[in-house]
Amino acid sequence: MSPLISIVTPSYNQGRFLDECIRSVVGQDYPNVEYVVIDGGSRDGSVDIIRRHEKQIKYWRSEPDGGQFEAIQEGFARTNGDVMAWINADDKYHLGAFSIVAEVFQEHPTVEWITGRPTAYDEHGKTIKVFDTLPVWSRKKYLGGAYRKCCIQQESTFWRRSLWERAGGHLDAGLQYAGDFELWIRFFRYARLYTIDALIGGFRYHNMQKTAVGLDAYFEEADGIVREERCRIDNGEFREFREGSAPITKPLKKDLQCADSCAPH
Repeated sequence: MSPLISIVTPSYNQGRFLDECIRSVVGQDYPNVEYVVIDGGSRDGSVDIIRRHEKQIKYWRSEPDGGQFEAIQEGFARTNGDVMAWINADDKYHLGAFSIVAEVFQEHPTVEWITGRPTAYDEHGKTIKVFDTLPVWSRKKYLGGAYRKCCIQQESTFWRRSLWERAGGHLDAGLQYAGDFELWIRFFRYARLYTIDALIGGFRYHNMQKTAVGLDAYFEEADGIVREERCRIDNGEFREFREGSAPITKPLKKDLQCADSCAPH
């Protein structure tokens, strides 16, 4: 049976991009999707956009909240899917992404989270960059600071609900910028991240995005998260996941890759 995919979109005054984001979810060629939109009380016409699509949205609301990561957390609490992800209102998915994601998780039951080939859009939604190098991640690389050169693209990352629950089943709503980063750190305690050579989601460049105006703050939060995690490892916590499972060798329509070492040191 095809897995149910749960998608959450947090939004606040992103009306200029929201329609394109929503259409990238509800316009997929994969039928087994539940979609939740959590709006923070926008005053820019976002509610009218959501209402145009509400027949294809499981749940939505528009009221003031505690920010992006609290909104995502609220959205996930209203979902039941076997596979989870979120897409911010100014980003979007590539057509066919969900079918690829579902195929990977069906064909590889031991794979718990995946990410695709990173891509980027301009502010008009045109694809302007597809990364030449397919990033392959490990816990060791991540804790070693590789995120300062290339990040795990949140828009292209999906995971099993079972991993979400083992890793605590929450986002850190106290973070302003690096909530995704902190979640990846917890995922790495329990599972290897596999990269698939496929276009899944993309990041939109525009002047008012959070990471454009707060990149230094993002790295400040991320560096603090890494320091805390390394202290836990030094104190004997979460050291059991050192070697990881064997790399996937069975070919799919899209290849999967994983770094050979997940050791934290």
